[in-house]
Amino acid sequence: MHVLLYSLVWVSFLSSMVRLVFRWLFVSGGVDYDE
Repeated sequence: MHVLLYSLVWVSFLSSMVRLVFRWLFVSGGVDYDE
């Protein structure tokens, strides 16, 4: 059960990191990025 909880936290962390990276790429690329 702990493994499942850990994987859930890891997936949510990864998705938020990916979102931040994409936002940074769009901003540095000069593309207007709206949520």
